[in-house]
Amino acid sequence: MARTAIDCPKNELIAQINKVIESGEIANMGDLCKVVANTDWAKKRSRPITNQVVYSRIRQFGIKTGFGGKKGRTTLPVDKSELVKIIEQVEANNTFSNRYELWQAIANTDWAKNHKPKPVTASIAMLRAIAYDIPLKTTKGKRGGDGSQLRNGKRRSRADKFNANPEIVNSLSIIGNAVPRELKERFTPVVEAVKNGSMKAAVKLKCLDCSNYQPKEIKLCPVNSCPLWAFRPFQMANTKQLEELDEKIKELVAELDEEDAELLENEEGEFLEPAA
Repeated sequence: MARTAIDCPKNELIAQINKVIESGEIANMGDLCKVVANTDWAKKRSRPITNQVVYSRIRQFGIKTGFGGKKGRTTLPVDKSELVKIIEQVEANNTFSNRYELWQAIANTDWAKNHKPKPVTASIAMLRAIAYDIPLKTTKGKRGGDGSQLRNGKRRSRADKFNANPEIVNSLSIIGNAVPRELKERFTPVVEAVKNGSMKAAVKLKCLDCSNYQPKEIKLCPVNSCPLWAFRPFQMANTKQLEELDEKIKELVAELDEEDAELLENEEGEFLEPAA
């Protein structure tokens, strides 16, 4: 016989949760689930609703309780009527450009600082206001706009963060210098992409280094224990095209090897030439 889920209507569950929270006797998610499960509403259903079912439905329905996601996590109880009163007082005496400023102002009140057993922080005030569905006069600010104290200006790019860190700059310089001289021109765009913060380019450059800069070897790489194996480049590339690319790379290397040999031969000839 197929097992059916316990009937637990969302609207009814929310109503029971709000009643329990308003009692002000709840310290954490575990307490909340147990108290709701002990109500007549939960016990007298055709199939009783246990605290485990309450917890799973809270997560399933995305119900905001203000008590976090862990059942045993201790949270600070805040009386709803007191919070409503302090919010009304603060909003009546001040004008805020966003709600971040509102929560900071509430956290700086004597009520919040002297709250027992622990002070009410800006984050706690915000979470409880959301859980209690308290209406606010202060409107939400624009992310990154004027008045936001969480971020000053636009978000920095990964390249800017790299350039601000001397150790990373040094590391990227070493990585760029590690590319064989004869292949620098061909793979400079990959190195530059890594310097600009591209993780995809970083994987590609590592695979090239590991395979001695042979794309075909990357495609045929048998080392499936490597953390980058599933992310390696050239997996979908045509084998014939990769073979042609390998040949071009070998030609570049051969040409430069010949130049090096000629240069060495000339230098040795000049060195060994007898004095007049």
